[in-house]
Amino acid sequence: GSEQEEPGELRRLWELLDSGRTTITEPNTYQERSLMDMADRMRACLAQGVKVKHGRVTRGLAVYRNIMLEETQSHRWRNHRRPRRLSDMDADPQERWLIPSHSWEWLRDALGRGMSMLQLEYELEQLDGPATLAWVEALLARMRTPPLLDCSKALVLVLGNLDELYVGGKEPWPEMDPDVLLRRHRQLGTAGVHQALLELFRVEQVGRLGTDHIVFPPMGRETVVLLLRRETDALAERLGAGCGIRLTVGNALLAHLQAEATIAVLGARPLIEAVQRVLPVLFAEAVGHATVREAQAVELDWEGRRAVARVPDEGVAPFPLRWPLPAKSAHTEHPEDLRRYAVHEAG
Repeated sequence: GSEQEEPGELRRLWELLDSGRTTITEPNTYQERSLMDMADRMRACLAQGVKVKHGRVTRGLAVYRNIMLEETQSHRWRNHRRPRRLSDMDADPQERWLIPSHSWEWLRDALGRGMSMLQLEYELEQLDGPATLAWVEALLARMRTPPLLDCSKALVLVLGNLDELYVGGKEPWPEMDPDVLLRRHRQLGTAGVHQALLELFRVEQVGRLGTDHIVFPPMGRETVVLLLRRETDALAERLGAGCGIRLTVGNALLAHLQAEATIAVLGARPLIEAVQRVLPVLFAEAVGHATVREAQAVELDWEGRRAVARVPDEGVAPFPLRWPLPAKSAHTEHPEDLRRYAVHEAG
């Protein structure tokens, strides 16, 4: 087949893995255009005889005002209640900066050094006219150069799934059996990890990933049972506290939830969703029953092929409950819903 060029993002990833360094692009066209305009106006001022000392205009103020401050009247000065007029420049030498003070705020952001206004003022005070122009041109050149991101001492994690764990065989599908998936995970080994990576990347790219790999184990059946018990106990405590009734969940109902909701490759999410969907509905139906209204405790369980509720120590026979319909029955094939499901499943 034909080789396809890697997209820029993936190319930068391999560059980062190779050298520990890569470039990042943070375009700011507004600041770049403003700096270009400032440099052009400053160059014109100096060419027409404007003199600058300690960052301020000392000669050629009229020329400076006509060229450098042409757009000043459209700007509000720092005193918003009393905007400054150009005639105020003659009376206030502090405002005769070659770089107008209303530009300092975004200039400080462009510098990206976290300096204060006082530090910026001190830096500009050290410059005469040509030095100020060189300062602006250097800042413009730096803005046009993508910064180098040094990650030579960073820990780079490449995440993904190992499809070799899901290959079908004589055993039950690992997607449906947590213990099968866990057993295959334990048999994988370092060689299996490298082989799985070779299915996804080129040989030289696998070499760049190094030899240190962490393979997270899936949940076995024992972990599934512990997770279900923890989630059901926590939810039962919250539901019961709201009604003043002690709510418990029987082992048979727990086993049914486990059988219905366990999808090994999806981990804990379908289990927690099943608990959150089923228990509140069953409990709401149970507390509405005449037998439970005066009771202090109720147990939800599974008998035969249906959910039941029973009141302990009351000598009352368990009564059946309607099992909630699966949430998938409400799904539609609308494109917007399909996109939402796809994003959710992609994680």
